[in-house]
Amino acid sequence: MFLWVTKENLTLCIQSFKMKMGAKMSWRGWLPLSLLFFGFAALAVASCPTVCVIIPETVIIERIPRPVPDPASETAVIKAFLSYGLHVVDQAQVKFLRMTDPQLVERARNGDPEAIRMLSERFAADVLVLGEAVSTVTVFEVLQIPGQPHLQDGRARIEVRAFEAVTSRILAADALHTGGLDFSAELAGKKSLERAGEKIACRLAKSIVQNYPALRPCFKGCPVPPPTYGVLPFENNSPVWVRNFGQLLAMTVETEFF
Repeated sequence: MFLWVTKENLTLCIQSFKMKMGAKMSWRGWLPLSLLFFGFAALAVASCPTVCVIIPETVIIERIPRPVPDPASETAVIKAFLSYGLHVVDQAQVKFLRMTDPQLVERARNGDPEAIRMLSERFAADVLVLGEAVSTVTVFEVLQIPGQPHLQDGRARIEVRAFEAVTSRILAADALHTGGLDFSAELAGKKSLERAGEKIACRLAKSIVQNYPALRPCFKGCPVPPPTYGVLPFENNSPVWVRNFGQLLAMTVETEFF
C-alpha cells in the first residue's frame, strides 16, 4: 500500500501556513518547518506504488520452442521503468516464480482476480505488468554474405497488460512486432525480444500512469521511440557493403535490425 503525498500539496500547505502566521515566526521557527517539508517530500518519493513486471519468453528456432530463463524483453521493460522513476520489484525475486509456477502467471495474465491477488501479495505490488513475448528465428534468405554464416532473422511479438492489484482492473494493454538479425540464432531472438521491450516500455508506462494517478508524482516522463521500418544500413567484414536495404525490405509492421 502507499501514501499519496505530493510536493505540490505540501508546498501549498506551507504557503497557506505562512500567510496565516505572517511575520510572527522567526527563522528559528521556519527551520523545523522546512525540515518537516523536506521530510514529507522524501516520504512522498519513498511511498510510490510498486510495479511488478513478469513477461515470460519463448524463442522458436527450427520450429522448436525454447523457454528463455532470463527474458530480454522483461529486462528491457524493467530497466526503462526504473529510468522513468517508477519503483519496480527486483527481477531476481520474480525469476523463481516464473520458472516454477507458470500456471499462476498465466492465470493472472488472463485476468483471474485470485491469481492477481496472490501475485500482488507475494511481491507487495500495487500494479502488475503481465505479458508474453515470442520470437521466431529463421534463416534470412534475402541477404547472403560471402564467407559468412547465414544470417538469422528473429521476429518477435510482445503482448502486455497492466492490472491494478486491488481491483484487477486493466490499466493498460499493448502489443507490437519487431525484429533482430544476427549470425547466431539465439542472439537474433534475444535482440528482437530486447528491442520489443524497449519499444513498448514508454507508451505502456504512459498508459498506466494515465489510468493510475497515484504513480504520477513518481513518473519522470519518457519519449516514445519513433517507429523504424525496414533494415538499417550496416557494414560487415565481408567484401559486400550493404546500403539502402531498408527500401527493399520495408514492411508494414514495425521492424528494426542491427
